[in-house]
Amino acid sequence: MRNIRAVLFDMDGLLLDTERMNIACACETAREWGFSLSGEAVARRVMGVSRAEVVAAYQSLLPPGTDGAAFYRRKNELFALRKQQQGVLPMKGAVELLRWLHNRHIACVLVTATAGEMARQYLSAQGMWPLLPYRVTGDMPLRSKPHPDPYLHGAALAGAAPGECLVLEDSLNGIRSGRAAGCQVGMVPDTLPYDESCAPYCDVVFQDLTQVPGWILNR
Repeated sequence: MRNIRAVLFDMDGLLLDTERMNIACACETAREWGFSLSGEAVARRVMGVSRAEVVAAYQSLLPPGTDGAAFYRRKNELFALRKQQQGVLPMKGAVELLRWLHNRHIACVLVTATAGEMARQYLSAQGMWPLLPYRVTGDMPLRSKPHPDPYLHGAALAGAAPGECLVLEDSLNGIRSGRAAGCQVGMVPDTLPYDESCAPYCDVVFQDLTQVPGWILNR
């Protein structure tokens, strides 16, 4: 396998511990509206989809006649409240990994479905935004994951061939996108575990981001 010249990072559930909060807010919204929603179902259906697709993803989980757009707005209100109360924390090893890569002149690229300004706010609060100088965000006119476009664009920004890039993802759509782009793909499971459905799209599975430097050094 080729040497790693760039590492391409998903954000939610990979750099920032936001997925659990999102799932909890969706389940809380469902209870407010008088029905129950499975956290696992939310994780499998909603995590890793684009902003344009997320309302339809929620709609598929809701009882017939429920307004998916209104449900999503209320979920976002709860998320904003929790974010204000609790903050958004980095995932284990995230800041340290970015600094390690920066010190070794390995390019760091953000590849997220979140809009650029929101991503900037979240990552700046944890000191990570300056460590991600190349950015692909959800408001860019690209086909979303699982299409290869976001990771192909990220590799091009870093000036690296896809095969010289390590994609780090926590979702099935994300690892499918990285594999379709021709990158090396590492999965760091968060709200959903690694299983056989992920195997065709992964070169390596990490317990957390602290394991990534060792893998790069031992290649």
